[in-house]
Amino acid sequence: VRRGGLAFAIGVNRVQSFDARMRISGLNKFTENEDPEFFGLFIEETTDESGGMYSWNFGAAVEVAPGVSLGGSLNFLAGNYEYALSLDADDTEGIDSELAGFSFRDTIDSDYFGVEGKIGLLARVGKQLRLGATIDIPFELSVDEYWTQDTFDLYDDGTSDSFADDGVFSYDISRPVKFGVGIAATPIPGVIISADALYADWTQTEYSEPPSDDIDDDFFNENYRDTVQLRVGGEFTIPNSGVRLRAGYLRDPLPYTPDGLEIDTERQFITFGIGMILDRVLTLDVAYMLGFWEESTDDGVIKKDRDSNRVFLSAGYRF
Repeated sequence: VRRGGLAFAIGVNRVQSFDARMRISGLNKFTENEDPEFFGLFIEETTDESGGMYSWNFGAAVEVAPGVSLGGSLNFLAGNYEYALSLDADDTEGIDSELAGFSFRDTIDSDYFGVEGKIGLLARVGKQLRLGATIDIPFELSVDEYWTQDTFDLYDDGTSDSFADDGVFSYDISRPVKFGVGIAATPIPGVIISADALYADWTQTEYSEPPSDDIDDDFFNENYRDTVQLRVGGEFTIPNSGVRLRAGYLRDPLPYTPDGLEIDTERQFITFGIGMILDRVLTLDVAYMLGFWEESTDDGVIKKDRDSNRVFLSAGYRF
C-alpha cells in the first residue's frame, strides 16, 4: 500500500489436546449405601483419551490511522476425540450370592468442526508502548458422536448375560463472547514487558441439544462460571547474539466447577523459554511450563494438589 501498512496471515495451531490415561485398581471399600453397584468388588478400570483439535487461521490487518491498526481473523476448527473405558469388576470377597463379576466397555469417537472469528485493535503510543484489545466472536462447534457400549455379566453358577448397544448422536455447542485487553512496553532497548487479560462468561455456553440424559439445559449455568485469564511476561534479547530469554506467569481459572468441587487455589502456570535465530532465516523456540493448583471435595475432606509439566518446541522459517 502507499500509506500505512497492510498484512495478511495464514497459520495452523493445535489448540486442544485430549491425550490422557487413568488407571484404577483395587478393592472397593465403600459401604453398600455409598456405592451399591460396586460395593465390595475388586475393580480394574482403565480410561484412555486421545485426539486433538486444530485451528486453521486466515487473518488480515490494516493501518487505519497513524499508529492504529485494525485486524481480524477467521478460524476453522477441526479435530477428533476418542474415548475408551475398560472396566472389570470381580466378587473376590464372595459378597454377592449370585454375581461372580462383570465387564463393561464404553467407547466414544467424536468429530468436531466449527468456525470462529476475532477482531483486534492495536494502538502504538510513541516507540515504547502498545495497547491492544480483542473480541472473540461466538461460534457453533458441531459434534458428530459415535458411541458403543458392551456389558458382560458372569454368575456363580457359570451362566452369563451380555448386552451391546451403539448409536450416533449429533449436536452443536455455542461458546460465549470473549473480551481481551493488553499492553506491551519496551522500557529499554532489547527488553519487552507485556500483560493482558481475557474475560469469558462460560455460563453463556449452550448445547443445541443435550448430548446425554444426565445433562439438562441448565448444565452450564449450574456447573460453569465466568473467568478472567491473566498473563504477564517478559523477553530480553542478548545483544549481538540473536538469542532471546523469556519468562512468564499465567493465571488460568478453571471454568468448570461441578457440584461438590471447591477450588482452593486457582490454576497457575510459570513459564521459561529461549528463542534464537539461525542463519537469519530459521527461528527455534523452546519453552518449559510448570502448572499447579489445589482442589477439594466432600466439604474439604479430600484435598488434591495438582501439578503439570510441559515442554514446547517450535521452529519457523522466514522468507
